Amino acid sequence: MKVTAKLSVAFAVMAIFLLGAGVAAICFLEQVNPLLSEMKRHDRDLENLTQALRSIRSHPDDQQKNVAWVDDFLKETGHSERARHLALGARTWLQQAQTGPALKELEELQRQLHKATTSSHKRLVVVNRQVTLTMIIMLSGSVALLVLFFLALRFWIADPLLALKSTAASLAAGQSEVLADGLPAGEFADIGAALQQVADGRRADRAHGEQLARMAELGAACSHVTNNIRSTIGSIRTLATYEGTAHHVDPSARMAFQYIVATANKMESWIRDLHAAVSPTGLRAVRQPVEPILHDALSLVQPEINARGLQVQLAPADGLADVSIDRVLIEQALVAVLTNAIEASPPGGTIRIQTTAETDATTIAVADEGSGMSEEIKQRAFQAFYTTKPHSTGLGLTVAHAVVTRHGGDIALKTQPARGTSVVIRIPAAPKRGSQQPPA
Repeated sequence: MKVTAKLSVAFAVMAIFLLGAGVAAICFLEQVNPLLSEMKRHDRDLENLTQALRSIRSHPDDQQKNVAWVDDFLKETGHSERARHLALGARTWLQQAQTGPALKELEELQRQLHKATTSSHKRLVVVNRQVTLTMIIMLSGSVALLVLFFLALRFWIADPLLALKSTAASLAAGQSEVLADGLPAGEFADIGAALQQVADGRRADRAHGEQLARMAELGAACSHVTNNIRSTIGSIRTLATYEGTAHHVDPSARMAFQYIVATANKMESWIRDLHAAVSPTGLRAVRQPVEPILHDALSLVQPEINARGLQVQLAPADGLADVSIDRVLIEQALVAVLTNAIEASPPGGTIRIQTTAETDATTIAVADEGSGMSEEIKQRAFQAFYTTKPHSTGLGLTVAHAVVTRHGGDIALKTQPARGTSVVIRIPAAPKRGSQQPPA
């Protein structure tokens, strides 16, 4: 049961108890008020009757005045039939100037009133005892309810709050595991679960930060050595090209020099990809169409396409909107995606490239006829240095993802086992002419 439900039950019990106390108080008031009124009336009647008896005894001849005393008594309401009968009899005797019988009637009436007063007093005492007992029970019940309510607040709220405080303190101290098992089921358990998610998120952020730190260190190292390595590779390629084109070179040596040139080109491509992944250059976006860039990227990978005997089917859409992009970076991303499709394609396969014009974007889809990807490989395809291919740096799709996201676009994979993979790049359309272009 949740804390809100528990507190609702506790407040309902308290409300029922208070309601019962209120009903009991009203019942007792309904009994006490008539008794008090009755006793006040009897006291008033006894006082008037005592004065009447005193007047009759002192002035027996004052018939009119004595009858008036009895009339005043009879005007009062609420008398019993016996009392009214005695009063009327006394009045009749007084009108007949019979003082003795009248005094007897009035004295009997006085005794009746005394009995009624005594009876009312006894009933009032009984009610008073009942009220006292009820008040004691209500006071004891109130104390018991307060104690139970205090204990409930302690076990339902205070103790879980202390446990939650300890959990939060553990999280603040950097502990990887949040002890949420000791929290009761309900809201506090939900909060504990949320804190556990925060702790998991912190671990993920910490791991991501460590990865970024490693990437930054790797970027600094790459920035330091890539220029020297690329110049060395360039010298090797230049020398191999010169020697391979000489007239006196043996055909087998010429093939060796060509292999050296190809290897140097591959090594320079790896270094370029690594440098782009860890040290991206500034974004120099210019409004331009995307189709010429796609043709230039295809021309760069055409030798590999020819070497594998692949076919390329390009289906450009009409009316493609201009995009605001850095041509060099987008071309590099397209080359990385095309290279990935070439390596995944079987010999003699077909690579299909299709562009689509959307309302606010241009989409480029590159599909191969390879074996596709498993779900695990698909989830990790954009991670740096992750690859399933030999002699690959695992940075091609990482570079493409970094470039596309820097342009405000997105890149996604659509794959089916044994039916190939499609890489879909979506680049936002450039702002309309005259509108302010957002800064890169």
